[in-house]
Amino acid sequence: VVSLLIAAFFFKELFSKDDLTSPLFSGLDDLLVVYFYPQWPLIVVLVGWILSTIVGNILVGLQRDHDSPPSSIEGNLKTLRMRYKMKEHRFASRENTARYLVMIAPGGNFLALLTILSALGFIIAGVTMPVIEFKDAGLAAQGLLATSKPLKASFSVIDVIQILGFDGTQEGDQIGPGLVLKFFFVGIAVVAPAVLQLFLLLLYAAPLTMGEQRKFYAFAQGLRSWSAPEVLCLALLILKLTIAIFPELALRVFCKDINELLIDRYLLPLALIQESDGFCYQIESKILVGYYVLVFGSFSCAFSASLFCSMTRAAMEDREAVLQLEKAGLKNEMYKPRNLPPKVRLGLFTWVMRKYARKCVKSNLLKNARSGKPMTSRSKRSGSRKGSKSPKRKGSKDTPINTPKSYLNSPVDTLSPADTPNPRKASMELEAAFEL
Repeated sequence: VVSLLIAAFFFKELFSKDDLTSPLFSGLDDLLVVYFYPQWPLIVVLVGWILSTIVGNILVGLQRDHDSPPSSIEGNLKTLRMRYKMKEHRFASRENTARYLVMIAPGGNFLALLTILSALGFIIAGVTMPVIEFKDAGLAAQGLLATSKPLKASFSVIDVIQILGFDGTQEGDQIGPGLVLKFFFVGIAVVAPAVLQLFLLLLYAAPLTMGEQRKFYAFAQGLRSWSAPEVLCLALLILKLTIAIFPELALRVFCKDINELLIDRYLLPLALIQESDGFCYQIESKILVGYYVLVFGSFSCAFSASLFCSMTRAAMEDREAVLQLEKAGLKNEMYKPRNLPPKVRLGLFTWVMRKYARKCVKSNLLKNARSGKPMTSRSKRSGSRKGSKSPKRKGSKDTPINTPKSYLNSPVDTLSPADTPNPRKASMELEAAFEL
């Protein structure tokens, strides 16, 4: 709906602004049968879009807070965030997700940066390059008017937005509702996509704390909702189709009268008599290369936002899992999340994640489970290599898992031999989880 109204507004302004469009469309100002002025309906639609987006984001946020289960270890996520803030853990998404990109292709970090920079470059190029061209193919093209050659006019997205910024009156450029639309379309077509790519680059490469990661991630999600260059792509496509059928719908009767008058006065060559009724004022529209660049930039921006937002979310979940495992005292190598692939929700690329994640992780877990060797701590392995024996707890065959000092000193939270997890059992459980 927004694209249709943009095309209608631009179509109306195109035929009423002599100073912006040259003499190409100056003759149609008095011939318009339907003269629409859709600024206020367009503003109403945009306000509804804004309100629905805000209400939808609020409802989705409340639903996520309601569905998120409390932590069984800490009791709530507030304590987790305070612990992260006190420790000042700084991490970047690439530290947790670079291994996933390497699974897909070599040079994962380079591909990630190339994705962001290409999306940003295509958006800027598509906005500045000419995207559509209009040409007079009527009497001017046949050499029957004073002009020596057909008139042409090409427009870029910047020109389209510039036309939207005025009221449409020919007595000076009065500022009206179109100025609001001008800034709005500049925001959704240029500013929001560019700033979104910069925030994605910051989330991917810059080491941030957990609180900073959450803030930048929320801001990136908001920009992702308002980054919509594809709206202008649809508007330009609708405009091209409208320009093509306009002479037949609005000027058929007028052109027919002109043709009959010229034929009676013997002013038309015989070759033009067999033409259609609308040939006296025909406009040819042509899509230029800049339009395809803008379309590709829109797809690149959407793909980049989906990829890096998913990876950032996976990195934050990974860090929360690290804290929970450290607090529980499960610091065995098999339980460290850095040995597991990130939970990246990519939809289309889920099959890639399953293929490589199960191949790399499941094989190691099965190897440890089938060997039957108990998982020991680093101190025992290092001590056995040196020939020294590490102390064992009474009633336990293996060395206890490394636990934080706070847990070893606490009489309540000290792990007993019965609470020590079984590596073989855990491997089988993880295998079943991967099968699901």
